[in-house]
Formats: sequence, structure tokens, C-alpha cells
Amino acid sequence: MAIMIGGVSDHVHILCRQSKTIAPCKLIELVKKRSSRWIKTKGPEFQSFRWQTGYGVFSVCRSH
Repeated sequence: MAIMIGGVSDHVHILCRQSKTIAPCKLIELVKKRSSRWIKTKGPEFQSFRWQTGYGVFSVCRSH
């Protein structure tokens, strides 16, 4: 469940609640796959859109 999404021109930040039943790498795979499919429907200028190969995952604690 996404709590907040933001970023800058060359990357995105997503703050979300991470399910214990899905690995972070699987979550990233789904986000990249579904968002790539969506952006390519927004016009011919987005047909060559590609995500970078890497990503970073960080955990935070609500109480901190």
C-alpha cells in the first residue's frame, strides 16, 4: 500500500507498507512492469521509456 510517492526527474521515491508475503525485489518488479506498461500508453514520446536496472530499498520504523 503506497503512503507517498515522489521524486525528481531521474528517480522516484515510494514510501509504502511492505507486506510480509512479498519480497522487496518482487514488489519492485511489479512496480516497474506495470508503470512501464502504463507510461507507454501515454503517447509515442514514451515508447522508448526504460527503467534503470538497479534500485534501493530502505526500511523505516513508524515510531522513529
